Amino acid sequence: MLLAVLAIVFAPVLLAQSAGTAGLTGTVTDQSGAAVPNVTVTLTSNDTNQVRTAATGGDGQYKFTLLPK
Repeated sequence: MLLAVLAIVFAPVLLAQSAGTAGLTGTVTDQSGAAVPNVTVTLTSNDTNQVRTAATGGDGQYKFTLLPK
């Protein structure tokens, strides 16, 4: 019962924190489909020209979080 009450109390706060942002994930692969680790991925906003970078992990995956919508 306490868990349900906490979920109801904090749910609006959690929604408010993520309402204006988005995220982007992906995997960098080579022509054979193998993951490419330790690569810098650059993301540039067409609207603001803001540039962000992320490095791929050992599995070739990258993640950008808290991107403005």
